[in-house]
Amino acid sequence: MINDLLNIGSEIRGLAHRLESRSSYDRIHLADLLEHIGQVLKDTGTKLSLGQHPGNHRQMELLSEELYFKLAFVVGEVKAQTISKRLMQTQRVQLLCSEVATGFGALEHALLEEAATQFLDTSRYLRMN
Repeated sequence: MINDLLNIGSEIRGLAHRLESRSSYDRIHLADLLEHIGQVLKDTGTKLSLGQHPGNHRQMELLSEELYFKLAFVVGEVKAQTISKRLMQTQRVQLLCSEVATGFGALEHALLEEAATQFLDTSRYLRMN
């Protein structure tokens, strides 16, 4: 799950340069969305590290759907849907519960923080360019 989030964050970061030609309105809205995703991931990591059930899966599903609509105009509908579905799948309750059951430790928390940071950094990049 965490490696998938890292890959998705990295992939979206790689697409950010394509957005420079878009209107500031589009960039800011995508930046807001990526920031929100990053914050949800940070919250998820904190809760998991405390042994709590994160409960953010429905919120992430909605954010994943919104991400599809924001990315479709940049990378096309097929690629946007692939990214959106991958993000949505990482937040399934069963996956999160199995992650906790197999031991969510400092390494996993650090990796989840890194994934969140990728989304937050891309958000900042979009706001500045």
